[in-house]
Amino acid sequence: MAMALVSAAILFLWPGSPFALTRLHRERSLLPLYLIGPAVVLYMVTGIGLIARTRWGYALLKFSLYLLYLVFPVGTVLSYLALSYLRRHGIKRHFGFEVADIPTRELHEDRWFKIAGVVLACALALLFLWMMLAF
Repeated sequence: MAMALVSAAILFLWPGSPFALTRLHRERSLLPLYLIGPAVVLYMVTGIGLIARTRWGYALLKFSLYLLYLVFPVGTVLSYLALSYLRRHGIKRHFGFEVADIPTRELHEDRWFKIAGVVLACALALLFLWMMLAF
């Protein structure tokens, strides 16, 4: 959570940043603020929920990781590793959820998650190649 606050402060308050609030206000272009602001708020609220170990904090964490899954290629790898870790080690139980000792269903879900990841990665790679070849 502190990292989200520091990064938002550097991004929006440092005069040398292209997204400094004074510069955006002077140029009358607040679109970057509307695009980046909700992500910063999501990270801060998720951090509060994780520190408090609430169910909604865990749900927001998974939501954030699924959003990060779409950021190809680095976000895809990082979110896959984080989601796999959450599944394998039963992190869900630390947030008040009941976790069975033998996670057979989660292993089955993990298989479908891998297949969906491969399909998504291939689709994004093909889209990237199409965009590069079209221009």
